[in-house]
Amino acid sequence: SRFGIVVPVMLVQYVWGAQATSYYLAPLMASVGLHLFVYLVARKLHGPVAGAIAGVALLGFEPMVRPSSQVLPESFGPLFAMFAAYMALLATDRKSPRARMVALILSALGIFGAYAAKVVYLYYAPGIALLVWLGTVQPAGQLSATIAFPVNAGRVARAVAWARARGLFVPGILTLA
Repeated sequence: SRFGIVVPVMLVQYVWGAQATSYYLAPLMASVGLHLFVYLVARKLHGPVAGAIAGVALLGFEPMVRPSSQVLPESFGPLFAMFAAYMALLATDRKSPRARMVALILSALGIFGAYAAKVVYLYYAPGIALLVWLGTVQPAGQLSATIAFPVNAGRVARAVAWARARGLFVPGILTLA
């Protein structure tokens, strides 16, 4: 029953009351949180200018404008997914096993929240798992995702091209075109 939407709305109504104006607060806060995490992910990967560009570009992205003022899965699912991606990035940079585990647990909770908002957001989970794996498992030891992601993105692209050349992608299911 999409409790990834219901629970945040209930929390907002608990704090600000069940009135007409509080209807807009939960999606607005989700939109602000989404923009924050888009900025943080882009900043972590490519610096503060890229973060600012990503955040501003999302402001004008029309499919995100309407969910910013309505209680829809598209308000909360992307927020939880970007939270999970940011926590996964933080997990790749953590030195202590405890801090890394906390970041991974928070990332898993973010994916669960995205799934709870709408089941299709569960498709972000393999990408986030790949991000954690590519950001940490390196021949030269631990490597931050900030460095490893661009390097390994080329490896992934070559692997995808190799698989496509051999007809390993089933049309309509795993096609990248």
